[in-house]
Amino acid sequence: NVSDTQINNQIAHLNNTFSGTGWTFVLTATTRTTNSTWYNDCEGVSESAMKSTLRRGSADDFNIYSCNPGGGLLGRATFPSSYASNPVRDGILIDYRTLPGGSYTNYNEGDVTTHE
Repeated sequence: NVSDTQINNQIAHLNNTFSGTGWTFVLTATTRTTNSTWYNDCEGVSESAMKSTLRRGSADDFNIYSCNPGGGLLGRATFPSSYASNPVRDGILIDYRTLPGGSYTNYNEGDVTTHE
């Protein structure tokens, strides 16, 4: 349950990082879902079920899922080239603590989302 401030700061960080590239990010919706299985297994077998339920938009939309992937994983993305064969897996997973102001020291400035 990350704060609206963290989400808005992440969008601002993305826009700052990608300024001059022609890419801009606009927050269109935030969905908060309480599901401990998805939260703790977002990178495992639960990923498809989670994304099938929560994913919004088309290939032009950037879906970000914050969770607790564990094992030291900070984030993971699918390649854009994978969209046609498996659109359900589109989007990125990020450790919720890596959002700006999060508790993951040295990784809490929004760069994980930018990298993914």
